[in-house]
Amino acid sequence: MTDPEDKPSFLARLAIVATIGAVAFQIFLGIVSIWMKMKDGKAPSEAALLVGIFPTLSHFGVAGLCYLFGGKPAGANAVIFSRLYRVWAVSIIVGAIYSFLI
Repeated sequence: MTDPEDKPSFLARLAIVATIGAVAFQIFLGIVSIWMKMKDGKAPSEAALLVGIFPTLSHFGVAGLCYLFGGKPAGANAVIFSRLYRVWAVSIIVGAIYSFLI
């Protein structure tokens, strides 16, 4: 990304927005299930399950669509997707751990 003309594609920018939305929804569901557990003493199993399943499906879906329509990332897209892979991995791992603990 040292070349000023090398800008990320629309697909990479859309993947960033989708990732932010999925992580925000995951955090929202986690907060709701914790609040319900504190209120009623029992967390809704659907919310706890969605915290683990939704990010996994959405991140794999975004990655699949990006490879399907964009091919292998190169240039600025490679830098962006290498960072998105880390965010996706952390989100999936944290969601799985949270689903098992709740």
